[in-house]
This record gives sequence, C-alpha cells and structure tokens, in this order.
Amino acid sequence: MLLGALAYPGKVLMNWNSDRKAASSMNIDIYTHFFPPAYAREITRRATRTHPDVPNIEMLMRLFPNLCEFETRLAHMDRYETSLQVLTPLPIPADLFVGDSSAAAALVRVANDAMAEAIAKRQDRFAGVALLCFLNPEEAANELERAVKHLGLKGAMLFTNIAGRPVDMPQLFPVYERAQGLDVPLWIHPISWNYYDWVRDYLIWQVFGWPMDTTLAMARLVYGGVLEKFPKLKFITHHAGGTTPYLIGRVIDTYDQNEELTRLSESGPSAPRPAAKKPIDYYRMFYGDTALSGIATAMGCAYEMFGSEHMVFGSDYPFGPDSGQRFIHSNLAAIDTLKLPGRDQRRILVENARSLLRMKA
Repeated sequence: MLLGALAYPGKVLMNWNSDRKAASSMNIDIYTHFFPPAYAREITRRATRTHPDVPNIEMLMRLFPNLCEFETRLAHMDRYETSLQVLTPLPIPADLFVGDSSAAAALVRVANDAMAEAIAKRQDRFAGVALLCFLNPEEAANELERAVKHLGLKGAMLFTNIAGRPVDMPQLFPVYERAQGLDVPLWIHPISWNYYDWVRDYLIWQVFGWPMDTTLAMARLVYGGVLEKFPKLKFITHHAGGTTPYLIGRVIDTYDQNEELTRLSESGPSAPRPAAKKPIDYYRMFYGDTALSGIATAMGCAYEMFGSEHMVFGSDYPFGPDSGQRFIHSNLAAIDTLKLPGRDQRRILVENARSLLRMKA
C-alpha cells in the first residue's frame, strides 16, 4: 500500500473497533514500511527526474509522520502487543529518482545506511530490510551481503518486476544465490506496471494491478525454475500472494491437464520443461503475509494455501486508516475468525517470523 493510502475510503467490508481485546495476542509484524528521514533528504538532494508512481516526498512525510519516526509507531505496537516490527523500504526502486544504475546503487547504499542507523536506536523493537538496485545484479548481491553482514539487516525487498522484466531472468541469479547462501528471505512487493494506458485511472493499477503483479511474479519464480534451482531460498509475499490463493486450483488443474496432453501428443519443442516437483509443491514454498484488509474469507483462502507453517502476520503499517491501526486490528481479528489451534496461531503470529529472521526464542 502506498499512494492508495492517501485516498483510502472511509468504509471497509468488516466492522472495525479500536478495542484491542477483540483480536489475537502477541505478534511479530513482518511486513511494515519505514522511510528513514535521512534517505528522504538524500532523495530530495539527488533526484534528477520524476515518475507518476513516485509521490511527493515531503507531502508523504507530512501525511504519515509515523512512516518516518518511532514515537507513534511504538505506542501502536504496545497497544496491539507487537513485540517486533520488521521495517521494509517503500516499494520505490531508486532508479526511478536518478537516471543510471551507478547513481541508483549509490542512493540504495544511503537508504540502507539510514535504515540501519534508525534501527540501531531501538534494536529491541525493530528489524530492517534492505533496498537493492537490481539494474546491476552483481552489485545488488554485494549490497545485500553488506546490508546483512555489516548493517544487521534481515534480508532485502524484491520487486515483482525489474523495469518490466520478469524475476526469473538469469541475470538475477547472483542475488538469489547470495540470499540463499546468507540464509535471509526476500520480501516480495508489487510495483507499478502499465499493461494498458487506462490502468492509471481510478487507482486500478494499485487496487487490482499490484495483486496481479505479485501473482505473475510468483508464477515466474515457479515455472521459470528459480525455486528449483535455489530450493532453500525463502520468499515472503505481500498481501498473501496476491490472487494466487484464490486461483491455486487452476495451477493444479492446468498441470494435470498439460501432463495428459503431453502424453497424448509426442513430446516436442513446446513440451513443458521437466521439474523435480509439481508446480503446487513449489508454490507451497512461498510464505504469505496476512495484509488482506481484514477480510476473513480472504484470510481463510490464504490459510488454505500457505498453512500455518508458511503464513506470517504482516499488517502493511503505517498505511491505511487511523494512522495504520485499522490494518493491524482488522487483520488480527480476521486471523481470530479462523479459530485455529493455539499452536497454529502462534506459528502465524510469532514463530514463523522468528524462524525467518533467525531470532532466538
């Protein structure tokens, strides 16, 4: 959630009550956003171009002060029993601000330094995720290692497309190999795309385009062989994998049908590439967060796909109404509607995140 948060409607599909007692217990919020002020100032100083998806930085900081500071954030965390927030960057590639890969890579280093510096003040309550410039994957892999080993960040954000190119392109393999070697996750976040000229009307590109781009990125990682080549690599998908949980039956049926069609016809150049597992098995390797606007039926759909072992609490804070509190409360309440056994609920709220972040119990 980014620009849409500026124009979020006053009504939601479920009742929201500020009474914290209605929702689940202690949690680790693995998908929140943070915008270090030092990085914001550097963008203002270095930016050489504008882009329709890049908001006015100063306006963003004024409208969402808890996007850039910890005081209100900590109060909300205490209210909703959030022991730790994972701070991810805003989903804006640095190359949208500057014109070339070297300048973007330099801006990314500033972003990661600023994130680490901010977190250092409250390491007991916050962990951070790195921003990378994927235009130079070798440099991105090196920056990932620097961010993890020297800055203490927990992994990096991966955009659902790289300047319109798919995430299974071999050029990205150095980043995937380094992440797997470091045993850190990649936080998948959708970014803008322009399939049609008219998708920019009415925020269609964000409301429906972002979940679809997440769905397409996951498909490329599965069918493009990334999860087969890097079987220990961990991906955390935002918004519970976009539309994937709702459409996962098509994955199963299409695979079964294609297998049958392949047997009936002679194997040729268009035959599917052999894989060690069925597509559904690779899909179940993803982790899905719970940022689903508190819709109970959507939460149930996500749980059916990811299960308690691969579902993690994430709120998309601080975006959404009431300075981000509604997303925290409504998603916790939607988890409660699943009526899970205590062990499964603890996995979703705490234990899976703790494992992904390599935290001690």
